[in-house]
Amino acid sequence: MENPKKFTRRDFLKFAAKAAATTTGTAAFLAGCGGESGGGSKFEAVYGEGGKLVGFIEKVGPKKNVFYPIGEVVPSEAGGVQTTPTAAETPTPTEEPTATPTPTTTATAEQTATETPIEKIEYENPAQKNGEKWILHDSDNNPIELELPENFIPDADLRISTDVSPENVLPIPKEAADFQSYLNSVNNPLNQPLAGYMYGTNDYNQYGERTSGPQLPIYSWLIHTGEIVHIPGIGRVTGSPGRAVAVLIINRTNNVYQWSPETVYVKSGFQGAGRIWNGEAPYVAEAERRLVQHYGYILGNGHPESGFIGQCDLVDNCRRVTFITAERIQWGNNPDGTPRYQFRLIRAEDIKLK
Repeated sequence: MENPKKFTRRDFLKFAAKAAATTTGTAAFLAGCGGESGGGSKFEAVYGEGGKLVGFIEKVGPKKNVFYPIGEVVPSEAGGVQTTPTAAETPTPTEEPTATPTPTTTATAEQTATETPIEKIEYENPAQKNGEKWILHDSDNNPIELELPENFIPDADLRISTDVSPENVLPIPKEAADFQSYLNSVNNPLNQPLAGYMYGTNDYNQYGERTSGPQLPIYSWLIHTGEIVHIPGIGRVTGSPGRAVAVLIINRTNNVYQWSPETVYVKSGFQGAGRIWNGEAPYVAEAERRLVQHYGYILGNGHPESGFIGQCDLVDNCRRVTFITAERIQWGNNPDGTPRYQFRLIRAEDIKLK
């Protein structure tokens, strides 16, 4: 602005919006234009909590003012910038302000939602409880009451597996550290390879809101480990000092499943996936047991070759881990004839590693 004392109200709002990005920029702008518009009106900046600029007041008379709220700065059709009012499109006449306006409710709500940890937010679809026991159902919708780890909230749609039972995993042998020899070989009671390894991702979901919409491939296993794992259809499991958590899902179908975008939350996590070579119950049960042992060993001992440390708050790795394992299976058909798929719980166990 070459002649700051001769500009229109529209120009004032345009340049005020550009200056609103910082308090320093606003102050420089007001000082440069003398705080006046071309029509003789005077403008004053209005600040809210924390020194944030919330708008401008135009003095149009001895006791009459117009408050212009500063909303979101967006490009105008002419290529400049304009403000999006937070309430009405037209300026609202006000009396002489006697106090500093507070920021809008919308801004406060957004800040609160961003800063609230997910473990403080109620799980969106929890199962019901009867005292200390959770009420889940089998595939035919018969209720089953059972005790679960105190740090696990099961999803209301989670079913109970009827043909795969969890086998004992303790003590975890040292051989479990080597995935290929322990899971992808014939060195097991069934004399067949049980599972292959496709990929693993450290520091999974560490950007933005730590959310994603991962894919569960056909005839495969998928694991998430970390401090908190939140998966719709399974539930939420939360770690504690010295305790990590893990959610393992085995897909026994030829149907790919993918969660909706930004619904799976993993804090300080790892994601791994691979194939299962046989989807029949005995092979799934042995693969599940050995996958729990493998990742239990890694979380409790680390991975010296890669520098990986178990995902909890201890340098010497985790002392315990809460394992939630489930299968995805087809169980009959829906009323419209389409296949009915279910997540079914296999294991919910807090395993002591040390």
